[in-house]
Amino acid sequence: MRHTRTARLLALNLLFLWFYTFQFPITHASVTALQLSPSTAFTLMPRNGGSNYEPLRRNLADDRLFGLNYGPFRAGQTPGGTSPTPAQIAEDVALMAQKVQVIRIYSSQGISHTIVAEAQTRGVQVIIQAWIDQNTENNQREIDAAIQLANAYPNVIAVLVGSEVLMRGDVSEAALIGYLDQVRTAVSVPVGYADDDYRWLNHPNLLAAVDWVGLDLYAFWNCLPLAQAAEYTRTQWQQVRTTAGFANKRVLVMETGWPNAGYNTACPGVAVGTEAAQAQFVSDMLPLAQTEDMDLFLFETADELWKCTYEPVVGCHWGLLKDNRTPWLGWNEVPDLSPVQLLDPAQGEIVVTAKPLLRWSAVPNAAKYTLQIDNDSDFSSPAVSATTTTVQYTPGISLPAGLYYWRVRAHWGNWSDSRSFTVDLTAAPQRNRYTTVTPTLCWNRVTWAAEYELQVDSQPAFGSPLDYSQQVAPDILCRETSALTPGKHYWRVRAKRSSGTWGGWSAVETFVIAVP
Repeated sequence: MRHTRTARLLALNLLFLWFYTFQFPITHASVTALQLSPSTAFTLMPRNGGSNYEPLRRNLADDRLFGLNYGPFRAGQTPGGTSPTPAQIAEDVALMAQKVQVIRIYSSQGISHTIVAEAQTRGVQVIIQAWIDQNTENNQREIDAAIQLANAYPNVIAVLVGSEVLMRGDVSEAALIGYLDQVRTAVSVPVGYADDDYRWLNHPNLLAAVDWVGLDLYAFWNCLPLAQAAEYTRTQWQQVRTTAGFANKRVLVMETGWPNAGYNTACPGVAVGTEAAQAQFVSDMLPLAQTEDMDLFLFETADELWKCTYEPVVGCHWGLLKDNRTPWLGWNEVPDLSPVQLLDPAQGEIVVTAKPLLRWSAVPNAAKYTLQIDNDSDFSSPAVSATTTTVQYTPGISLPAGLYYWRVRAHWGNWSDSRSFTVDLTAAPQRNRYTTVTPTLCWNRVTWAAEYELQVDSQPAFGSPLDYSQQVAPDILCRETSALTPGKHYWRVRAKRSSGTWGGWSAVETFVIAVP
């Protein structure tokens, strides 16, 4: 039933392509003349196999991707008319960088290089696309431009060759495979194609021509109500990835969403777009995608009002941002990418265990965290790469003596700044180190003390002490704590006068619990 939008999309896409092709021609010189610097926000590792995937010639990172589909047009900007300015593109990329680690664009010509270059400065990765339709001459220009972008920009992590080409009937399967083969032989990043589940399941020959599979899944266009939309996306994604032949391919949901206005004319009382409905879809979809480890790209970043001319109301209202870049409710349902703060070990600390406890700050709404430990600061071959739902981790292997770097990211978030520590099993004995979770802490006598108060916390600010001992008798100068977690702790003590007034807190001391 999703065919209901095919004819309208064809008209829109031809105009969209005309804009990219003729308004902003791109040349090889315009790409290679750019001064590029390596991205520091993300480092993608080649997949090295696993229980669900056979080793491929190349593939995407093991970390699941969460991104936005991006079209740059604003009010008064139309294909063949006024175009987005570099400043407007920079504003858009800055907004998207607050929410996602990667964006997808639909063409590789024209202003695409401006988008990719701006994303590079923000540490945002890009999946670029060679637009493919019935214009064979322009298809080749798109392919050439995509190859240039992929080879020039290190933040281009993958290439799409066509989107819904088979759905529209623009080219044959054999021609599409020829385009895919041409790009795959010319770039080092993984190459894929995007279409709906029906097209993928009925064109199994495509699988040998792609490194990964892109799925466009819309409950809205299939006349399903909002309450079933997120589950529909999960079900169709699972159906494809568990079908014979797909098990060795990464399957990404490249488009899904719900409009903030309009309705599906095939079922006007069922699939209805409102601001609240769009927000509900995002609220339902994101936790489900995290739970399922689904690669997910929401459609789309902002409303593109020029599309209303050809597909009134619903076609131009899929954005999470309004045309003026103020948020619809759905934008606020996407959590900001809060960075993780590393806590322990401290920067440069010497640890005397081969399995040190690593701790970091919690990130709101984070379903899980990924941690890496490497003896090289570029994390090119981590000794430890692990996922956990807690904010601490102890390596399952013994680390040999030496210098190590570590970092953490919340799921779909940015990597933290890295820290280093040194494993030295022969280091000199350390003071204030306990092998029990209930250490005994002692302090000196204060002659006027009527009682003492003791606080122990894992944070130096003592915002929520883990151990809080009040009314400690003046003749007691040591106190066994309650059970604490392994790691670094802070403690302090103060004395109370018989008049009821308190003296000042002692200097903050630290101790470490390292249970064998």
